[in-house]
Amino acid sequence: MASVEVVEAVDWSGFRTGVPEHHPVKEVPRALRRLVRRGPAAAEKDCHPLYSCLFAQGGGLPSVAAAALPFLTALASDPANGARVTLVELIGDLNGAARDAGAQDTHGAWREEWRRQGDKITAFLADPAPSVRRAALLLADDDALLERGHAETDPAVRLPLLLALGTRAKTTDGTSETGSPDGRHRFAAAVEAVLSRVLRDDEPVMKVAAVIARASLDRDTPLRHANPLLDVLADPAVRPRFERIWWLPDVETPFTRDDVAA
Repeated sequence: MASVEVVEAVDWSGFRTGVPEHHPVKEVPRALRRLVRRGPAAAEKDCHPLYSCLFAQGGGLPSVAAAALPFLTALASDPANGARVTLVELIGDLNGAARDAGAQDTHGAWREEWRRQGDKITAFLADPAPSVRRAALLLADDDALLERGHAETDPAVRLPLLLALGTRAKTTDGTSETGSPDGRHRFAAAVEAVLSRVLRDDEPVMKVAAVIARASLDRDTPLRHANPLLDVLADPAVRPRFERIWWLPDVETPFTRDDVAA
């Protein structure tokens, strides 16, 4: 777990933030120390200085991002820290920025530190807290996401997981951003099997999510399931179920039946 002493042991002066003229690098250890000290009282607002410091203008990551990653991971892994979900979301946002940046020096440093933290990051997908597992969907690679698709039991995590699988399986000219065409086709087939099982055997609201997810692979799916979709969306007895389980990562409130219908 992170500690104030470990944070202090790093020579932060050798790193740069995204906007050093407005957010000097000393703000990073200051924010990390605050998160450590506040523990269970830590909240989303305590992470705001990190968002200001760890992203570069115009895209990419400043050098301090890779140095901060072990501390972010340790804090997010601490069950006693009150800002865990926000920290997991922050890690996901940083990794997305690194991925979009391409082959830059800071990107390489981030990927190396990401590999070192890999087991801890993957562990978020099986965390006891459903809110942490849901936020961690943004961190998972294809294999981990598919494995979780078979293991997850909480409906409020399974539903966004199905949507994430559909998005991830979407192909463009037979390939996606990563992986060979054959590998992508195998992944898409595995996702198709998961979604087919949900459409056959699962609860009504989960079936709506599976239709949306499957539309990423076959745009005519909603047309073929129009009647059962309308039955679910028009059933007043099912309406409250949407707000109980239709949670998405990075969205603070659940979707209502009307949100989903729109």
